[in-house]
Amino acid sequence: MGIHLKRAYDPPWPEFEERYRAELAGHPALGDLRRRARQGPITLVYAARDQAHNQAVVLKRLLESGPGRRPETPPRERPPMRPAGRARPGR
Repeated sequence: MGIHLKRAYDPPWPEFEERYRAELAGHPALGDLRRRARQGPITLVYAARDQAHNQAVVLKRLLESGPGRRPETPPRERPPMRPAGRARPGR
């Protein structure tokens, strides 16, 4: 039985991700899944509502960081852009 996401990320997302990666690393099917991913596209299915915090995200990063690869880092959020041609307040 694996760990599962609970309400409000209990455990918090970074802890969940760390624990789930450790669980997946010891799974016997991980090598086969990596081989299949190298051969062509694979589909990872999840049932979570949150597209950024779910088991498939962790598995995708783990597969992409296979032997000899660096793990993908999540994109940083950018501050909202101001409309062009408008001065900053107070100037």
